[in-house]
Amino acid sequence: MTGYNKQIDVSVYFKLVKQIAYHVKGSLPDKFELEDLSQTGMMGLIEARDSFSEKSGVPFEAYARMKIRGAMIDSVRKDGDKSRGFSKQSKAIYEAERRYEELHGCAPEETELARELEIPLEKLQKFYQEANSMRFLSVGEDIELSSEETDFDKAVLIDRLKPALKILNEQELMVISLYFAEEMNLREIKEILDISEPRIHQIKGKALAKIKGFMLSVKIVGDSDA
Repeated sequence: MTGYNKQIDVSVYFKLVKQIAYHVKGSLPDKFELEDLSQTGMMGLIEARDSFSEKSGVPFEAYARMKIRGAMIDSVRKDGDKSRGFSKQSKAIYEAERRYEELHGCAPEETELARELEIPLEKLQKFYQEANSMRFLSVGEDIELSSEETDFDKAVLIDRLKPALKILNEQELMVISLYFAEEMNLREIKEILDISEPRIHQIKGKALAKIKGFMLSVKIVGDSDA
């Protein structure tokens, strides 16, 4: 902690807080309010101002971005971490899809996959929706699938994810690419793909669950970082 940095005017970065809050909100269930995320992000911004040191060689905006997003994600995690159960379900879904494809020579529809898993279709669809709020694609200890990573971290993660991305269909891959690589929000993706925001949210959740299931099945990641 370096103390209050009088040279940094945090009001300049209010728009950045809103931008990050809007992006994080796109990955969360409806119960998480944009305003609440923004207020938490403001606390992260203040913390960034108070702990920032020019000696680090990192630009303040990059440092603040990390702190703002970190504060938001921490607040979400406190609401309840279900990631271990999510990992188990993701792996089960991935393996059920593989069994179906080996038997029938094609990918299953959601109704067929639910039948393979012996669960109601509504439960499978709810799982895909909840997938958007999970932190579950960590590689190592500090790299996770996020639009807020550095270019270096993104490159490392994308390289690790290449095998998993191959299991996505064209629409799923497009949504994941636009959201994480291009850093677009749901509204912007809607304009490009001409599909509703709820549908984009569903596709993203399904794609993330497939990636997680694949990564666990081939041991790219472990349950400990889910």
